[in-house]
Amino acid sequence: MIAWFARHPTAANLLMLLIMGLGLKSLPDFVRTTFPDTRLGEVEVRVLYPGATPLDVEYAVCRKLEDSVEGIPGIDEVRCTAELNQAVMKIPSLEGSDFQRLIQDVKTAVDSIKDLPALSERAVVTHSNRMDVVMSLLVGAPMSKSDLKAYAENLRSMLKARLPKSSLEIQGFSDHQLLVELNTVRMQELMIGAEVVRQALEREGIRLPLGTIQTRPEEFTLRIQNEPKNIKELSEIVILARDGLEVRLEDIATIRDHFEEMPGEIIVYDEHKNQLPGFLLDLKILPTEDALNLSFEIEEFLKTLILPQGAVLKVTQDSTSMVKDRLQMIVDNGFVGAFLVICVLVLFFGFRFAVWVVLGLPVSFLGALWLMPYFDQSINMMTMVGLLLGIGILMDDSTVISENIASRMAKGDGPVEAAIRGTHEVFASVLSSYLTTASMFGGLVFIGGDIGRVLKVMPLVLLMVITVSLIEAFLILPHHVKESFSQNRVRGRFRLAFDTWFEQFRDVRVRGWIEFSVRHRHLTLSVSILFFFSSIALMQGGFVRGSVFPKLEGNAVVARVLLPAGSDREETVKVLGHVEQAFRSTVAQYESNQNQKLVESLYYRVGSHPDSGETGFHAASLMAEILSSENRWFVLDDFLRDWRRAIGDVPGVLSITTKEPVWGPGGRPFELRLSHPNSDVLLEASQRLKLWLTQFDGVSGITDDMKSGAFEIVLGLKPGAWNYGINSAYLASEIRSRLQGGLAKRVQYGSEDLELTIQLPKTIRQGSEFLDEMMVSIPAYGSVPLSEIATWSFTRGLSRIPRVNSQRVIHVSCEIDSRRTNTPTLVSRFFSEEYPGFLKQWPDLKITVEGQLKAGKESQESMISAMLMGIFGIFLILSFQFGSFREPLLVMSVIPFALSGVIYGHFIMGHDLSLPSVIGFVSLIGVVVNNSILLVHFMHEHMQESGTLAEAALQSCIQRFRPIVITTSTTVAGMLPMLFEKSLQAQILIPLAISLVFGLVAGTVLVLVVLPSLYCTLQDLGIKFRRES
Repeated sequence: MIAWFARHPTAANLLMLLIMGLGLKSLPDFVRTTFPDTRLGEVEVRVLYPGATPLDVEYAVCRKLEDSVEGIPGIDEVRCTAELNQAVMKIPSLEGSDFQRLIQDVKTAVDSIKDLPALSERAVVTHSNRMDVVMSLLVGAPMSKSDLKAYAENLRSMLKARLPKSSLEIQGFSDHQLLVELNTVRMQELMIGAEVVRQALEREGIRLPLGTIQTRPEEFTLRIQNEPKNIKELSEIVILARDGLEVRLEDIATIRDHFEEMPGEIIVYDEHKNQLPGFLLDLKILPTEDALNLSFEIEEFLKTLILPQGAVLKVTQDSTSMVKDRLQMIVDNGFVGAFLVICVLVLFFGFRFAVWVVLGLPVSFLGALWLMPYFDQSINMMTMVGLLLGIGILMDDSTVISENIASRMAKGDGPVEAAIRGTHEVFASVLSSYLTTASMFGGLVFIGGDIGRVLKVMPLVLLMVITVSLIEAFLILPHHVKESFSQNRVRGRFRLAFDTWFEQFRDVRVRGWIEFSVRHRHLTLSVSILFFFSSIALMQGGFVRGSVFPKLEGNAVVARVLLPAGSDREETVKVLGHVEQAFRSTVAQYESNQNQKLVESLYYRVGSHPDSGETGFHAASLMAEILSSENRWFVLDDFLRDWRRAIGDVPGVLSITTKEPVWGPGGRPFELRLSHPNSDVLLEASQRLKLWLTQFDGVSGITDDMKSGAFEIVLGLKPGAWNYGINSAYLASEIRSRLQGGLAKRVQYGSEDLELTIQLPKTIRQGSEFLDEMMVSIPAYGSVPLSEIATWSFTRGLSRIPRVNSQRVIHVSCEIDSRRTNTPTLVSRFFSEEYPGFLKQWPDLKITVEGQLKAGKESQESMISAMLMGIFGIFLILSFQFGSFREPLLVMSVIPFALSGVIYGHFIMGHDLSLPSVIGFVSLIGVVVNNSILLVHFMHEHMQESGTLAEAALQSCIQRFRPIVITTSTTVAGMLPMLFEKSLQAQILIPLAISLVFGLVAGTVLVLVVLPSLYCTLQDLGIKFRRES
């Protein structure tokens, strides 16, 4: 087939055009994202229990939910959090399990629970985190809450018409409702209870079909409609008729158009630093949708949008900008790398010859792009890196074949004969090289863990690339190289001078070095072994540290503020004002060097603390969008540290943390899970752990997810309460209706379906003497003071209770500045220095590692297994090729020395060894082993001619020096732009480039020096090789 394609005038070009056409056809259909969507399915079960404390929720809801799903297959772990008013259970699925079956089993199990509290709502089972927020529209306007909500709904409707597949969620509003505030004095005079009012409202507002009336010639449908349409009609509803007197709602209550008193408020700053009420419109898409298309639609929509007077609109949390920046960075580096590869090939082969060789790049890339959709791959950072790696690696096979064809031409073969014979001579070695490379990458496709599922995309794409490249190298390249040689072009003056210099350098300098190393082979091997162990010492001594995943900087910063539970909104906003002042002073300091505006948007969000899971007016965040990392001169960790210093210590505040709002793959950089049945032990142990963490430089944002809650008042019935004919349920219902309000019904109010809620005035509910003055309405007895029938005491509960696998837990986490410390070092020190003391004080306490380190450990373990399987696969392939068990081991002996180059490279460049570094090392193994295979192949041929191993080793090294240098140079040239990339977005890629460049340079030198010396040393020991004997 090789000969047929080489001789046929059009077959090679037709095959090339077919591959390229298929790739180009698939391009418009690709989904573009930052990272591949590798999340496993997660089931979320949510049960609302209005008015319940976290302790009530834990006992009455969480435990029953946990028991119901016990034993269901496919569950990784069960995480249930008891919060104020609700329970949230999340169940991540095991990798490889049937998620649809799992969600159905969970729903069936939860629906079968019969003893949930009567006042709790029905459990809602959903697929958690199925959609991603790709951007948000931040809007602030000087208008009332009702008008702002109406504008938000209108804006949502306009966008929904343009983006029908996207999910649009409005954030920043509590529930809109019609509030009936009861006049307790008037109700006591009339002896009317809150429950009577609720029942009357529920009874009067009805809309029911009654049937049909047959007449001639028509038929009429009957219905009764007594629904109030506005506040005036509501106020005229009759609550009670007694002794000829009608008591209407307006006689005992005030009705207001109202937003529920729940946290979630958003405050926006305009360009004049004025505070405006605002909202967020989150735009969510499925992982199968293209984020950049949505970005384009939003840009076009905003061009035509006319804002109300005084309103501001900012695009925030825009992940599409990061997608653009990161993909563009990789594309730019790819073009520069490809240009450098062409320069190297032109230097050795001449322009026309180099063009035909480099043509394999677009053919291989487009072929891989055609295959990617069949493996559910999108255009993202990882797949683009896989293609970028291919720039250098792909040149390996093409260079070997092209160089050997050129060698046949130099020996006098014609172009066609040289193309056919030159390709056939190295066919076995090139195929073996492909199989060894595929063996390494193939194992990595199956690595597990959260981070592993992200990283394994790279080797999968590379497998596609090198597979298409192999087809191109055997069937297309020989025909093109033949055409290049058919032109009989005369070498130019520069080419002639370079070839002369290179041959002289090879025949004099390189020959001398190899002769010296073979002659002093024991010294050569000793120095090489010393080089290897010195690199290991760099790691053992801490000069080269290990980390899980390089940090990627975004364009947003946030300050999380947490006050004691029960703090009011005004107190929290006051603290946010102080945090804002510190932020602006820090911004002014950095803008003096930036020479441009640093802040894109700024807003408050009152009501939640995502890091600890707290909700309420005591929790809040200040969010800011700043210049992208491509345009700012500073590292974000420095800005956050200076902002934190400017904030200082604020009295009465539990914690203020400054950080980036999101984490990379794997979760939090540092997270430990503490487990113990006693909450007091968990709180005490977490405080001790947080105090220990404060001593380390580079550690910030220390927090946990279990804190003391607001003060609670626990009521109980007095012994004589039964004389009034009431029980605990009646008393609870009466007090609940006063404090929480009772949902009478839902009514149509304008275009909205609103809750009609009954409640006491806020001034009464918030007074400290509320219970002392409260009167309880009792049938047949009138109103009785609460103090006559009940007692109460004060206690303090928990703000939330996290549980994992039916055990109470607490998670302690922090942010890590990788320039000052790293997670593995911190965790190692804790378990060696502090953990024994924890166990001594609390023997039943369990502490486990979570977050990135846990995810990284899972991925590392599977990656090591994959590497070992890949290396064993290489051994099997080489054993079959060489017909020997010794020589594969000799060929593979260069792998440890390449690892030394990787470690020294990270030491020189000042980077930690991370999982991307390991991917780069695995990619390197294939190239280094391929060079060794071809060197041994030619060594065998020369052994038959020269008879001595030393002379054969020398001749094969000289003959293979040029292709090895070309292979190494093209691979290094392809990765060189990424190695010196200054963009902060490139942090995930630089370790990978370091591994390839430094490992390959070290591996190439050692292949030419160590392998011949090792062969000769083994011969000195009396070991004979198959070809020699």
